[in-house]
Amino acid sequence: MTILSGPSAHPIFSRCPAMREQLPHVPLGEFPTPVERHDRLARELGIGELWVKRDDLSGEIYGGNKVRKLEVLLADALRSGAHEVVTFGGAGSNHALATAIYGQRLGFRVDLFLTPQPTSDHVRRNLLLDHSFGAVMHHAEDAGAAMSDAAEYVALRTRETGVAPYVIPYGGTNALAVTGMMDAGLELVMQAFQGEISVPDVLFVAAGSLGTAVGIAIGLAAGECKAEVRAVRVTSAEVASRQVLDTLVEDARDLICAMDTSCVCTVDLAPRVRLVEDFYGAGYGTPMPEAEAAVARARALGLTLDGTYTGRAFAALMAEAATGALADKRVVFWDTFDSHDFTERLDGIEPAALPEMFARYFMGAQEPVAPALG
Repeated sequence: MTILSGPSAHPIFSRCPAMREQLPHVPLGEFPTPVERHDRLARELGIGELWVKRDDLSGEIYGGNKVRKLEVLLADALRSGAHEVVTFGGAGSNHALATAIYGQRLGFRVDLFLTPQPTSDHVRRNLLLDHSFGAVMHHAEDAGAAMSDAAEYVALRTRETGVAPYVIPYGGTNALAVTGMMDAGLELVMQAFQGEISVPDVLFVAAGSLGTAVGIAIGLAAGECKAEVRAVRVTSAEVASRQVLDTLVEDARDLICAMDTSCVCTVDLAPRVRLVEDFYGAGYGTPMPEAEAAVARARALGLTLDGTYTGRAFAALMAEAATGALADKRVVFWDTFDSHDFTERLDGIEPAALPEMFARYFMGAQEPVAPALG
């Protein structure tokens, strides 16, 4: 089964027509997302041209980069015949929330296996929204426990229902999901061709599980754009390393070329992505002064960034600009955060309605101690 939205909204099917019949796809987002030019900030920072790719507006009910991945992954779940979706993340995971929202929209039961993360307003907001959108929330003490707990759960549900839940990896990143972000890279090339944006030299994007950066780079390459992608690492080196990046590039290339040999099969992709290592800070989700300053600077432009992902990526852009290296460059900042206001939806949701280990985030506990998973 192939579920497609219109080719005009998804240039991957024009550039790689054979993928139309093979790539699972369900329309969830609103594309193309806008591009904005910010000349005043470019002058202040010492950048030739500064553009923002507004993927924070990628969906009517929830935006950010995860929508593009889920268009492919949830379509694959539908194709598999699954009724349930299982995925992972930190307590405040945007990927987990996006999966809860769009999984519910498509009729899936969604189970989230969440690990401890430093308490913040963002974490508390996402936990309440996970609950609001009907996700079943499981607490795990670390990523390893989340994987083993989820494996036991999947085996149990398969025995009970006769249908295996569909498992989506951390960050929604695997070779299949990369195709969703490849489409995003091609979308930017299309916008440059149509005169909506200058052809970029450099692109900055937050890198958690690396699927977004890799997909954009492959899309740019497929569109014959030579821009270099700066993937700003915001997760541990174990999760986001050069080795992991290179492996993902090759796995994605193999999958794409198996579907359509006309797509990026002869392009050397690895040099198109540079991993920026200096903005991880003291740990995932921990406060970082440079990121907080970047969030404040972006707020003056009407952009809502977060301290964990996009704030760090924007801080990396500002730091490189301060060296003079971007003075003659056309630079794109890819905004992967969701900018929707959920204030009304959050009104009336009581933290006590959350499972006990998540309710503790509202009582000052920084990293709740995990009990045996029930």
